[in-house]
Amino acid sequence: MTVIKRISAALLAAGLLSFAAGYVRAAYDTPVTAALMPALTGDCTSTAGTVATTCTKTGGVAFGSAATANTGTSGAAVPLLNGNNSYSGVSTYSGALVLPLRVVAAAGAVTVSATTDYFICINKSTPAATTVNLPASPATGLTFVIKDCGGVAAANNNTITPAAGNIDGAATYVQNVNHQSTTVSYDGTQGEVN
Repeated sequence: MTVIKRISAALLAAGLLSFAAGYVRAAYDTPVTAALMPALTGDCTSTAGTVATTCTKTGGVAFGSAATANTGTSGAAVPLLNGNNSYSGVSTYSGALVLPLRVVAAAGAVTVSATTDYFICINKSTPAATTVNLPASPATGLTFVIKDCGGVAAANNNTITPAAGNIDGAATYVQNVNHQSTTVSYDGTQGEVN
């Protein structure tokens, strides 16, 4: 409740919130800009004249930070979870969770991206053995799923190769069963097959 009171006070001071006959009216047609943001203190802090705000839990631990993006015609940048963000605790989602999928049909080795790849579906136009190169310096917990979507791994192995270190204690991990799927998570030292 304290955070709501502080945010309400900040919005009142900026002229974005008003009270009339027991109702609260927000000035939705006024974009929030850096010039309108006063400094906040307490659970949420900010610097006057910026739109960046940091809030802490009751225990004093920061929630983390959020990237910003322009969300419409106002030109105002608002915090969104669209960049490198971190948070902790339990998250509950309802509906679908959509993760990146890359289908690889071209000849040659596959280089996995730490920032854009999650599910790598190997389905070569012309079946061939394939080397799958994992990214260098992966963050702890970074996870990839590599699948033989073409169903040819028994005859055309997929060899998963970390850029540095090992994968399950070996230099490489070989997919040699048709339609095999392999999940690899980095544990801070090496890739682990789950």
